[in-house]
Amino acid sequence: MSDVLIVGSGPTGLTLACDLARRGIPVRVLDRRPGPHRESRGKSLNRDGLDAMADLGVLGRISEVGRELVLRKYFDGAHAEDTRLTDILFMGQWQIEEVLRERLASLGVRVEYGARVTGIEQDREGVTARLADGGSIRAGYLAGCDGGRSTTRGLLGIAFEGDTEETGTMVLGDVTAPGLSRDVWHQWFTSDGGAVMLCPIPGPGVPAPGLTRDGRRR
Repeated sequence: MSDVLIVGSGPTGLTLACDLARRGIPVRVLDRRPGPHRESRGKSLNRDGLDAMADLGVLGRISEVGRELVLRKYFDGAHAEDTRLTDILFMGQWQIEEVLRERLASLGVRVEYGARVTGIEQDREGVTARLADGGSIRAGYLAGCDGGRSTTRGLLGIAFEGDTEETGTMVLGDVTAPGLSRDVWHQWFTSDGGAVMLCPIPGPGVPAPGLTRDGRRR
């Protein structure tokens, strides 16, 4: 029986798994996906995030992968003064997860992909997770780290606290932008509330969120 069963292998689940494993606590990590994704999603680590990576012993690898950027803004076509962003490294979320998986593997733990939790039962001694393939896993504790649409939270009937503001819609995508400098984070804003932002990350693809007040894609 594992002491801790973690559901979800995003940055949260992997960070928790690394922290537990380095302390000698038996841990297993499940993920319903067939394998690692290659999407940018979250695109940076700030000072607190970098401190957490340092504590886990992976800041060196993170620094090799990530990069610092200059912020370049335009308002209705007018160029504002550039700003150098400090204490923040830009990289794709998949790259952060890759570094954390490497660290976790060095501690003897690997993510178990294709494992979908369909039921959770708790008793005085621990918790049992039922899987879609008919199997089950017994653990002392279960940690739901499977995101905003958490299956774990849904199975346990735990509400998502807080409110969602829907006055604007942001569309995020990984795209290429030939001819555009990859040394700066480009942002264009208009007085009617629209915006396009192109942020270079290491590797192929540039995440490009676009925001409009009326929620329409432009």
